[in-house]
Amino acid sequence: MGRMILLLKPSDDKQKSLAAFMDQLHDRKSPLYHQWLTPDEYGQRFGVADADVQALTTWLQSKGFKIEDAPPSRNVIVLSGTAGQMRQAFHAEIHSFNVNGERHGSCQKQSDKQCVETCRWRDQQSESARLQRL
Repeated sequence: MGRMILLLKPSDDKQKSLAAFMDQLHDRKSPLYHQWLTPDEYGQRFGVADADVQALTTWLQSKGFKIEDAPPSRNVIVLSGTAGQMRQAFHAEIHSFNVNGERHGSCQKQSDKQCVETCRWRDQQSESARLQRL
């Protein structure tokens, strides 16, 4: 399947804090106006807890996935694996398709009909080609 990006959702409280912080960053009257954060600072304040990222990466590795990156922002995990590993770990059926020469995939969670998750991914070559065009 190639490279995948798993998006991590922080708690509602952290999302609300982030929204308030973003408002302050752009408010000329705020003492936080243009006080940008490093990725590590962002992760500490607004990302998923370190223990949760560690537990998730450990679980993913136990299912055979290779963890390529867990950035300090703590909002994504970059991993690679096979369609079989994805199906086994997430009980999801995998479909892939090409759009304008880019490879995309989607997975619909089969175990919970109310929970439909859509995942998009590109293999390494498509991602490299896209970055070169930028």
